[in-house]
Amino acid sequence: MSKYYIVDSTVKQNGKNPVILFETIGGVIKHLEGMCQRHLKQTRAQYMNNAESIGHSADEPTGRAFYDQMEQYFNIGVIRGDSTPV
Repeated sequence: MSKYYIVDSTVKQNGKNPVILFETIGGVIKHLEGMCQRHLKQTRAQYMNNAESIGHSADEPTGRAFYDQMEQYFNIGVIRGDSTPV
C-alpha cells in the first residue's frame, strides 16, 4: 500500500523540518492547505484562483491541481513498499 509524505518546510521540530506521513490524499491536501497559508499567506481558494487566472488548471474537489501546484514549493511525494521518503 502506498503512503504519502510531506517535508513540512513551514515549521521546525528540533531544528529540522518534519517528514509527515499520510495514508490518504485527503490528509495530504488538508496539510498542504495549512502549508500554503503559512508559506504563501493565501488560502487554497485564493491561491488556485490566482493560478487559474494566469492559465493553470482550475481547482477541483480531489485537489489534484492544487497538489500539482504545491509540488513547486514543497517536497512531497509517494512512498511505495518499504522505501523511505527522504
